[in-house]
Amino acid sequence: MNCRTGCSRGLASASISGSRGFDVSAQQLFWAAPRCLSRTAADGSGATCIDTGNFDYASPRADENAVYVIRDIDIVRLAR
Repeated sequence: MNCRTGCSRGLASASISGSRGFDVSAQQLFWAAPRCLSRTAADGSGATCIDTGNFDYASPRADENAVYVIRDIDIVRLAR
């Protein structure tokens, strides 16, 4: 494949119907899905759930120190 202006590639697998928002901060991607708040490096390595449970996660936002996410009806702050 010849890409003159850059190629796109998948960084992490997430269900489109289950995805509930994402944010990128400090070379990390955070996304929310049912029962899992996930993180991966910008190059796609190290994808993992950083918070799991019988919760609905939505609208993650990240800064240099923490990730903020709606978990059920609460807004919670989690360490990166």
